[in-house]
Amino acid sequence: MLIRIVKMTFIPEYIPAFQAIFHRSERKIRYFPGCMHLELWQEAAQPDVFCTYSHWTGDAAIAKLPSV
Repeated sequence: MLIRIVKMTFIPEYIPAFQAIFHRSERKIRYFPGCMHLELWQEAAQPDVFCTYSHWTGDAAIAKLPSV
């Protein structure tokens, strides 16, 4: 198993657009072959910082993710 954490910092006015994109895409990501778990975290002290936290079967599964 591979645990993947992706940290992203946004300009505050773009946060709603990012959240909308994530929520439209999260079901596809969760059911992507090899994805075992997915969460979106937002830092309390820095609300412009988000992390995706996910579990994957391995590198090969992540390599098959389409780029956005």
